[in-house]
Order: sequence, then C-alpha cells, then structure tokens
Amino acid sequence: MPNYTIARRIPTQVRQLRILNANDPIANAMPNSSNHHMMLLAEIWYTFIEPHKEKNYCHVCLANILEKFRQIKADLIQLENEYQLLTKL
Repeated sequence: MPNYTIARRIPTQVRQLRILNANDPIANAMPNSSNHHMMLLAEIWYTFIEPHKEKNYCHVCLANILEKFRQIKADLIQLENEYQLLTKL
C-alpha cells in the first residue's frame, strides 16, 4: 500500500491534534510499550490503518509501526499543508 494512501486513512483532526504537534510523537517515540509517544502512534495505527488486526505491543511490532510512521511523516505534512490551503479558499 503506498504511503500516501496510508496517510490519508488518518482523519484530519487526529493528524492535526495528535501527530503533527509540538510534541512530535514520531520523532520522540521509542519502540517500547512504556513510551507514551509510541503508544499513541500504536493506537492510531490500530484504529485507522489496521483496525482488523489484533493489537500487539511487542518490540518488533512497535518498531514496525514506528518505522511506517517515519516513512509517512512527509505525506502527513503534505496532507496537512493541502488541507490548510483548502481551508483558506
């Protein structure tokens, strides 16, 4: 699945308020279940990207989720920029 398609599955409000904010959970997450940034990303992933999968918080699973978020971060920023442009029209 292309990264842009994955990024579009995340609702605008979640993207704005939970991912692309000053806390920058993508940059600050560590792939372990005690890291609150990682757990936020995992919940978003399992809610919007892979809702059909059983939630698994093992190190390998969290590392995969974090890697995917790092891959789609530019697409999330692009979507947000496009959204901001459209709201200004």
